[in-house]
Amino acid sequence: MLKDARRKRDDSVHPFGTLLEGKLILKEPDALVLPERARRLRRAIARRIPRVRLEDLLSQVDSWTDFAEVFRPYPGLEVPPSPAPPKRALLAALVAEGTNLGAEVLCAQTQGLSRDEIAALSGAFIRQDTLEAAGAVLVEYVRGRCRASLWSEKARLTWSGSRTQTSGKPTPVTFYPWYFAHYDRPADTYRSVADESAAYGVRVISGPAHEALAVLDGLLGNDTTPAMSVGAEPREYEDQLFAICDLLGYAYMPRLSDLSNQRLYKADLGETYSDIEPLFHGAADLGRVREEWDFMARVVASLRDRVSPARILVPRLVQAADARGVSAAFAELGRVVKSMYVLRYINDPALRRRIHLHADRRAQQRKLARRIFFSGRGDFRKDHAGLVMDAPSALAVLGNAVLVWSVVKIAEAVDGLRDEGEAVLDEDLALLPPILSAHVIVKGPYSFTPAP
Repeated sequence: MLKDARRKRDDSVHPFGTLLEGKLILKEPDALVLPERARRLRRAIARRIPRVRLEDLLSQVDSWTDFAEVFRPYPGLEVPPSPAPPKRALLAALVAEGTNLGAEVLCAQTQGLSRDEIAALSGAFIRQDTLEAAGAVLVEYVRGRCRASLWSEKARLTWSGSRTQTSGKPTPVTFYPWYFAHYDRPADTYRSVADESAAYGVRVISGPAHEALAVLDGLLGNDTTPAMSVGAEPREYEDQLFAICDLLGYAYMPRLSDLSNQRLYKADLGETYSDIEPLFHGAADLGRVREEWDFMARVVASLRDRVSPARILVPRLVQAADARGVSAAFAELGRVVKSMYVLRYINDPALRRRIHLHADRRAQQRKLARRIFFSGRGDFRKDHAGLVMDAPSALAVLGNAVLVWSVVKIAEAVDGLRDEGEAVLDEDLALLPPILSAHVIVKGPYSFTPAP
């Protein structure tokens, strides 16, 4: 990899960047640039798709997928009059959780529903296992659509963390430091976003310091999407994260916002790389990696086999005096892995395009989350850590329902354009986000009626 980068630098006409006084200077924007043809296609598709109310969208999606059927009460819990809740009230309870409205406010904007009815259904049917099952049904439906493959790579699915700030001040979750780790920091939701923009692995974290841990926990706790590569932007534990992902068999491919300021390290201090030598800040200490290799292997096996979660194990390695040697070894290995990734990123236009596309997917997910989770300016209203998790998980289900609806409507719009003789290229369609958040009306009043 390093020698390949050196050869490309030697021709002095590298299209992406150049070296000036030992610093990398970019020649073009390090961001996704849509060609005008794709922009026209996006506008043409948007004009063909009508706006839809959130409750009507959920009814339509349920008629296609039956995702509401997975909501069941706790075993042994009697919920009169039947174990299957009325769809109308169940979808209303889901909206109450996912929009942060709560049962009382939603019922005030909906005719024919009582607060007690919604609260009872929410307590009995809406919890982590049923929300995850509903999300899995929606994701599988998306994958079955003919054009969903345009937004995902079947051989190498990417697991991309997406952090969304949901509060500007400390919230009730900060009273649970053993769960969220801090007393005085605002809580954020952190979701994992696959290639086709589906959301998984929702976590509530207490600030940027725990983003890397949320990435690992979401990746290793994933039973829905077989991820092969990982993309996110956490800053804490970055070197360790590069090493751990590499040893787990994943390619960690973050979006590097400060590419020109990245510090690169060689695996061999005696090797020189002519024109790109100024980019390096020395060599990693791989001797320390050899010394700690057995312990490193046990750590990775514990993570892989889910013996210990990353949010507990990784901080222990970094902070505990008796484990700092292992943490330093992970960091030294991570420096080499990261350096190889940075050089590949500079030299591979296809990789940069892929990373930019996933950054755009994450941005679209954040935009959708802010649009749906609108009530109370995004502040969590629950006062118990377990209940707080229901809101972002319900939000993920609503977001995946919007994704299902969007993929179906985009396919219909594309078919209509092609029937009229318009040339719609799959390569242009793949550049567009498969989420139509602007077409969804999320605020009340609400009317939960069955889909026709």
